[in-house]
Amino acid sequence: MPTVLAVGLFFVPESPRWLLHKGRDQQARRALERLRYGAVSAEAVELEWLEMNKGVEEELRLAKNTPFMDMFRGQSPVTTLLYVTFD
Repeated sequence: MPTVLAVGLFFVPESPRWLLHKGRDQQARRALERLRYGAVSAEAVELEWLEMNKGVEEELRLAKNTPFMDMFRGQSPVTTLLYVTFD
């Protein structure tokens, strides 16, 4: 079973979010369009793209300003952001 999973990983496409984090914007856009092809309208894909870009920018900004050890302490800016966003 592990062999099947390992081989299958070569056929899994990269996530649009991961590509954005790596600075590969055009590839991320194409990957998102491929994932959503025919399932939603072009306007919905555009809205998702804009939200994804904004989210990744915010994550990168927070990652630069948040000390590593905050992961092991109480509430960090990241969890505060999540609480505010999903309330």
